[in-house]
This record gives sequence, C-alpha cells and structure tokens, in this order.
Amino acid sequence: MKPKAKYRHWRGRWIAILVCLSTILLTAAPAKAVDVCPDLWFSRNAIFNDAGFCFNSTLGKALFDNSDCHTRSPVLPQSLQAKITRIKQYEKNFGCRVNTKRSTLAVDKLAIRLQLWDHPVADGFQSTCIGVILNGQVTLYAAKDPASQVIGFFEDGDTIDFSHEPEGDWDFASGVSRDGEQFEVLGWYRAPVTPETCRDYAG
Repeated sequence: MKPKAKYRHWRGRWIAILVCLSTILLTAAPAKAVDVCPDLWFSRNAIFNDAGFCFNSTLGKALFDNSDCHTRSPVLPQSLQAKITRIKQYEKNFGCRVNTKRSTLAVDKLAIRLQLWDHPVADGFQSTCIGVILNGQVTLYAAKDPASQVIGFFEDGDTIDFSHEPEGDWDFASGVSRDGEQFEVLGWYRAPVTPETCRDYAG
C-alpha cells in the first residue's frame, strides 16, 4: 500500500471509530462535540446557499447572501446530497443544537470558508503535521479542482492542522502556521502529507 493510501486508510478507520462512539463521547466530553457543531452547520448550509437556497433564520441571513437566492427547495446533485446526509448524521451523533436565532457562528476563518467552492466536512478528529517536509510549496484551492481559485499555500517547515475529512485524492488543510504564526489560509490540496513527511505528527 502506498504511503498516502496507508495514511488515508489509517485516518479513515479512526474517523469511523469516532463516529460510532460519538454518543458515548458526548456523555464523557460534551465540549468536544459542541466545538464541531458550528463547523458542520456551516458546511451544510453553505452547500444549500450555493444551490440558491433562501434563508429565513437570523443566522442564515447573517452569514449568507440572500440577494441571489431563488428557492426554498434546492435540488442537489447526488454527490452533494450524500454529503448533506453524512453531515446530518454527524450532527445527530454529536447532538448538535446550533442556535439559529443568533447572528454569529464560531467557525474558524469564516471569511475564507465563505470563499470555498467545495465545503469540507468536520470529522471531530484533530491532527497536526508539525514541520512538513515536501521539498517545495503546496497550493491550496477553493475546490477539489486545480483549475479553481487559489487561496494560499504551505511550504516546507510549516505546521498543518487537519480537522476535516479527506475526499477522494484531496485533503483539506484546516490551518497553516509558520514559526508559531497562524496564517489566514486553508483549502484543498493534493500532496503526499503523511506522518512520514512531517518532522513530528500529533493526533
């Protein structure tokens, strides 16, 4: 098995275990579940926003632009509908209850998340590559498409945070920092980032 595939298989198994045990974890550590709920809510509703959904809630109107909305019943392609179903299952497992009467949402780098074309799914599994070693720069995209908007990059020595599911050949960098300074970038990338290509790996 190639290193990339091996890593993805390993991480996928942990994600599956986490989802299966999430109800138990809620009882032991409810704060962990609460942290992921705003992220899940945002991605799910960002998908609907892209499809032209008209929001009625205070939170929906505050975060998304209703000026170009045209439906309360958007029709999604099968792949996106499957993602919505997966997010809803996670929200159920984590016991999510986002207050939509508020006008703010605790999502990291929200302004950049609004620029994404493909919205990632938070899995509740935190990991960090400390000091990536790839012999060059890796481009971060707004979508799982090298023709999409470039949002930023990371390079050798940077620390990469992961808190979202990989999809196909693509991984999502949830955060990038260098020498302790956090950058306002995140995005999709394709590169062989594995525990073996990191100076240290946590999570």
